[in-house]
Amino acid sequence: MYDLQTLKVKNRPPQEVVLDDFTASMIADGCWDLAGVKVSELGIDKAEKIYHKAYQHLIDTDLCWQLQGRIGREAVHLINLGVCHANTKK
Repeated sequence: MYDLQTLKVKNRPPQEVVLDDFTASMIADGCWDLAGVKVSELGIDKAEKIYHKAYQHLIDTDLCWQLQGRIGREAVHLINLGVCHANTKK
């Protein structure tokens, strides 16, 4: 479990978004604020890049297949679009 004290994220510049399992899953779930990312300050292009990187992290760690079904379906969609690539490290 996550301790609420460790979830307090200082405001950091968007280019410093560190994608760990928690942050990537929160972004994929639409909870950008819990991930410590302020979408209003990013702009569409930067937010889209972070969104794709979050999904790529979830694909690489196989977490997207263990979370809610819609997250796995979105991962498949992004792979089919060529935005993300399938995990071939197995």
